Amino acid sequence: MVVAGDILEHVVEPQQLLEDLVSKLVPGGEILVSVPNFGHWYPRGRIAIGKFDYDQRGPLDRGHVRFFTRTTIERLFADCDLRVLEHRVVGTPFESVVDGPQPAPTRKHLVRGVTRVDRAMVRAWPRLFGYQFLYRLERA
Repeated sequence: MVVAGDILEHVVEPQQLLEDLVSKLVPGGEILVSVPNFGHWYPRGRIAIGKFDYDQRGPLDRGHVRFFTRTTIERLFADCDLRVLEHRVVGTPFESVVDGPQPAPTRKHLVRGVTRVDRAMVRAWPRLFGYQFLYRLERA
């Protein structure tokens, strides 16, 4: 099992890295990959208003040198002769805005509500509301 969690977007040549990881797989081995979704509403919105700036985290993290949508990451897998066994879509981590050990009940309730709405939107439109894509892969 090879785990490439939030790595491919940080390297200049992600195909080369992925091909190297594939070469290390034993027969029946798998690769787990997670990548942020550049097609998420937040980066799209920023670009639409002319603000392509980097952030501290998320799809626009300042350490990212590559950006992936669901289409482009799955094309990369195909180019590396990988087959998707399973994929999942993760919603926006709104829970991370609740600070401290005892967040205010109102704030905690609001975040829970927003998170529920976000999860419903992820199910309805994963390419726009999915914050991150998770994949389980094997050699094709």
